[in-house]
Amino acid sequence: MLSLPIDLPGNGPDIRLSPPCEGKILLHCCCAPCSSAILEACIKNNLDLTVFFSNSNIFPYQEYETRKKELISYCERLNVPYIEDVYDHADWQKQVATDLEWTPERGARCQKCFRYRLKRAAEYAQNHGYAVLTTTLASSRWKDLEQINRAGELAVSQLNEGNKPQWWDMNWRKEGLQLRRSQLVKELGFYNQLYCGCEYSMVKEGSIVMFPPAKINLGLNVMRKREDGFHDIQTLFYPVFGLCDRLEVRKSDEFNAELDGINWPVEKDLCVKAFRLMQEKYGIENVHLILHKEIPVGAGLGGGSSDCAFTIKALNRLFELGLSIEEMEELASSLGSDCAFFIKCRPSWGEGKGDVLETAKDCLKGYTIKVEIPKGEHINTALAYSKIVPHIHTPNLRDVIEGSNIEQWKRLLHNDFEDSVFLEHPRIAQLKKEMYLRGAVYASMSGSGAAVYGIFKK
Repeated sequence: MLSLPIDLPGNGPDIRLSPPCEGKILLHCCCAPCSSAILEACIKNNLDLTVFFSNSNIFPYQEYETRKKELISYCERLNVPYIEDVYDHADWQKQVATDLEWTPERGARCQKCFRYRLKRAAEYAQNHGYAVLTTTLASSRWKDLEQINRAGELAVSQLNEGNKPQWWDMNWRKEGLQLRRSQLVKELGFYNQLYCGCEYSMVKEGSIVMFPPAKINLGLNVMRKREDGFHDIQTLFYPVFGLCDRLEVRKSDEFNAELDGINWPVEKDLCVKAFRLMQEKYGIENVHLILHKEIPVGAGLGGGSSDCAFTIKALNRLFELGLSIEEMEELASSLGSDCAFFIKCRPSWGEGKGDVLETAKDCLKGYTIKVEIPKGEHINTALAYSKIVPHIHTPNLRDVIEGSNIEQWKRLLHNDFEDSVFLEHPRIAQLKKEMYLRGAVYASMSGSGAAVYGIFKK
């Protein structure tokens, strides 16, 4: 039985909690602040409780880790069991945010998000013998209580028959719990969360914050050189949400750009070019661009292209231009070969010069990606292309990925840049070998380098 520590400040309200039935309770928790008074009240009522952290909506990954660690610390303080679900923001994007990116808070995207998280919690509860399921989401006054309860009821109703948990639709805002939560958050010094969790909840009046992610190339075949000087390629672009830059765009009387981590003139940066293009085309007002780089420059991870595409998306949202995905992709393609990929930012087949895109199935579900760059290594993309002899591959890259399992990719899936780059940069070749020694099922250089990634089973 759980016992309440004596070192919590003050005294929480004495309320009688009445779960729908006896037995173990799985409490889906979104964060420590929302959980604070609820956990205290449950312990006072001698409830058999386990915390379940399933929140793939949280972005970026650094924010996820911060919230997770704070909740773990609080659970340890209260001696409450804690279980963590798999973090898969890419799947959350696909299942929840597709075509709903800019719907308002408390709208259709939030409803799908609640359903996504509570479905996973319900499945875990059923598979591990929990009698009751509830969530701390209902403690926040910024959330729609009816949406949350509908999502919980639906999650339970859609389970297979047998040992279904019961949904507990407790209103955690009443009985003094809201006031107690505020007291605990203040006196325990909990982390001040500035937004709900996903990247789409960061919109503030006159400002928007986004996190452009990196990408990797699953295979990269250079097919032919074009008359315009570019090359036709075949690749599978895959977003890496665990590595991202931070982009903030604010309305401003004068244009200003703070670009941390670049070593070229401001006006040559793709973010600035995107703004200039959209100002000329749509007559938007000036902005203050603030970019903090985390994605290494010139590493084959598409950081500049991602920043460019997310600038377009941010400006579209900030000035309510109402541009379609196709219109934003067209703008992005005019600025860089692979910029358009980052508009949808989903696994995509890339052909042409990287601008002919087709959404692909997620072939890496159940795997995690680790990216590293050898210190001091930098590859000149134009020079790397000059050392390749374009040719048609048999079987082609798409057939390899769709027609084989990932354990076969080591033998079948190639990046055409590796041969010449590895000759001149042996440390990059060594890093690829090390990825396999660490247990990667597949490893490769991304783009023209110098980044190397490994794909590992979760």
